[in-house]
Amino acid sequence: MPDKSNQKDSFTGLGMRTVLFVDDEMSIRLAIQKLFSDDAVVRLLVASGGEEALEIIRTEDVWLVVSDSHMPGISGIELLERIRHISPTTGRILMTANADLKIAIDAINISEAFRFIIKPWDNNELKFIVHEGLESPCRGRLCSTELFFKGLESSGGHYRP
Repeated sequence: MPDKSNQKDSFTGLGMRTVLFVDDEMSIRLAIQKLFSDDAVVRLLVASGGEEALEIIRTEDVWLVVSDSHMPGISGIELLERIRHISPTTGRILMTANADLKIAIDAINISEAFRFIIKPWDNNELKFIVHEGLESPCRGRLCSTELFFKGLESSGGHYRP
C-alpha cells in the first residue's frame, strides 16, 4: 500500500495529490484530462479498465479514485471494493450514466463510495467533488449515507430516503 506520509496533511498547504479516473471510453478520459489539465492540486492519472487501475493503485500514491460503473471485465463497484481492501485510505467515487437506486445502494454497501456522480456531469461540480474528496476526513471510508445521497441528488439522481 502506498505511503501517504510524505504528502502534506492540510489541503491548503499542499503538494499535488494523485487522482485516478477509470473509464473504458476514450472520449471520457480525454475530457477528464482536459478538465484537470490546469489544476494545481490534482495530479491526474487515467486508466481504461479495472485491471489497469488496480496496477496503478499498487504502484502509485493515489488519494482518490473516480470510476465508471459499467466497464468490461471488472465493474466500477467491484473495482472500488477491491481498492477499499488494497488501499483503505484511498477515497472512492462512483460515476455512472444510470441514476439507478440499486447501483447507488451497492456503491454504499459494497464499495463504501464517498460520492456518486451522474453522467453527463457539470465540470464545476465535478471539480468541486474531487477537491471535496481530497479534503474530506471521510476519504477512504463512508462517513454517512446522508453525504452520499447528497452527492446523488446534486448529480441529478434526485433520490430522497
